[in-house]
Amino acid sequence: TNLHSALVADRLAFNSRFNLDSFLQGMELVIRKMPDARPDWVLDDIRERAEILPVPIEPAPSEFRREGPCHIVWNHRREFDKGGESLLDAAEALVASGLDFRFSMLGQEFDTCPPVFKQVAERLGPRLVQNGFVESREEYWRILSSADVALSTARHEFQGLAVLEACAAGATPLVPDALAYRELFPEEWRYRNDSELCDRLVDRVKDVEMWRATDPRPVAQPFTWPELAQKWERFLGPPDA
Repeated sequence: TNLHSALVADRLAFNSRFNLDSFLQGMELVIRKMPDARPDWVLDDIRERAEILPVPIEPAPSEFRREGPCHIVWNHRREFDKGGESLLDAAEALVASGLDFRFSMLGQEFDTCPPVFKQVAERLGPRLVQNGFVESREEYWRILSSADVALSTARHEFQGLAVLEACAAGATPLVPDALAYRELFPEEWRYRNDSELCDRLVDRVKDVEMWRATDPRPVAQPFTWPELAQKWERFLGPPDA
């Protein structure tokens, strides 16, 4: 169905290069399973017509305030593909370090929420200053604007809107060295495995003043509506005469 949809579409866009590449890799596997009359040409056709067009984020408030202990925010939906086990390892390492920190675990929770997220909340205890989905957009931006670290433990991510929003609000990302994150953030903001995640997160808490001197907002700026509006208008508008 995805292959047919891509072929009949007048225009074709993917929100990251990673999304496009993984789509083509998956379609190649599907085509290989066909017994005969394999349409090998379709991959080149899709690759030539597709463009990378990120989903825009809102511009963050211009002012933010960071003070006191390091504030870490994890702002993802609580589902199986968001790496709850890695998040629990990180929480264990932070508590074991004996360092002073604050943690906000945001994101929507569904009926099938993995129980590991409750374990994370219990392990963080009073250090968890916000636990759960924030209904108010203003309050959501306020939390992001007070965070020092934007943490992701995702196992599946085609663009990383949540981390980009936090980055736009001034929080420096710490994300997996995989998925769409490789396109977005420099190597020093990415970790290769859970062990490195724990070490680097603890280091962020120790050196919070150094990281507060880092301004990640220019990295997120190209993904805001003011920067992408014209590209979307062109993409959705009538074809050139």
